Amino acid sequence: MSNYASFSLTQDYPHSVERIWRAWTEPEEMAQWFWGSMTNNPEATCELCPNGHWRVSIDYAGDKDWPAGRIGMLGFYVTIQPNQELIYTIHWDANVFYNLSKTDCPDELIRVRFEDIEGQCRIHYKHSGFPDDTHAIKGHRDGTLDVLRRLGTHLN
Repeated sequence: MSNYASFSLTQDYPHSVERIWRAWTEPEEMAQWFWGSMTNNPEATCELCPNGHWRVSIDYAGDKDWPAGRIGMLGFYVTIQPNQELIYTIHWDANVFYNLSKTDCPDELIRVRFEDIEGQCRIHYKHSGFPDDTHAIKGHRDGTLDVLRRLGTHLN
């Protein structure tokens, strides 16, 4: 794969930047929303420091393309500016269709900026480094929207 895509989303939450930051960086909180509506028996680890590792995994019932068991996403932190910006890699230990051939897929990159708007938080989310095709773009965008909705539910 030589062509990669990205997308960006902006989402407002009626919570402080500090509250959203905690939800994004504390394992107990990450476990509750990071997989969106697929969350089932979640576990999360987070070593919040440059090059520190993170992982979120869930139980998965399986399907025709991926066996039942634990699935996860994992990576390491690139940039950490508390309550301002978080940049981290993401590697899939789950079916995202373009990794079904079991070939190595490059890690993807997530950048989240946290903006204070009169005591509430606006996040600016950018996901890049996945295959540049309609299915991948739509799948990642739809999945991220689900995850961001789940974050809102978790916070309320």
